[in-house]
Amino acid sequence: MYTEKIAGIKAGDTVRFDISLNGENWNSLDKLSESASGKLLIAEIPAIAEAVQGTPKIDGEIDDIWKTAKTIQMDNYSMGNGATGTAKILWDKKNIYVLAEVKDPVLSKASNNSYEQDTVEIFLDENNHKSTAYEADDIQVRTNFGNEKTVTDGLSTDRFTSATAKTTDGYLIEFA
Repeated sequence: MYTEKIAGIKAGDTVRFDISLNGENWNSLDKLSESASGKLLIAEIPAIAEAVQGTPKIDGEIDDIWKTAKTIQMDNYSMGNGATGTAKILWDKKNIYVLAEVKDPVLSKASNNSYEQDTVEIFLDENNHKSTAYEADDIQVRTNFGNEKTVTDGLSTDRFTSATAKTTDGYLIEFA
């Protein structure tokens, strides 16, 4: 994957390109017409999170092992009142572990739709395909602040363990 910045090109820009495998001009970005070239939409480089090895107890309490993990800002949200938070990731031979600490002044699970409740959602791509669309091996797990678990595609919630605890300014969730 090419990750260097190109001068003058930023996320959201569209770049025209031409690739000719048999000609001399194999990649030209200048003055191409739409009919003679492809279009490439420039996107942000996805955030990368690092996990360190360690095995926490999934009980809704923050074990000392979590101090070894790097903190990830979770200030992106799809709906709601603008909850923010942090996450940390650990791993061992059996599991990936996530600790999410959410700051949210108003906790709600009033909606019948689990994705419209105060939840933390995790998407896992088991074949690491990095696709732009959801694939059969992908799984989306979700736990609300009351430790009610849901999974997409009718899969079993037995595929993961979670524990939650309310805090003075929101809640925390641990996943395995």
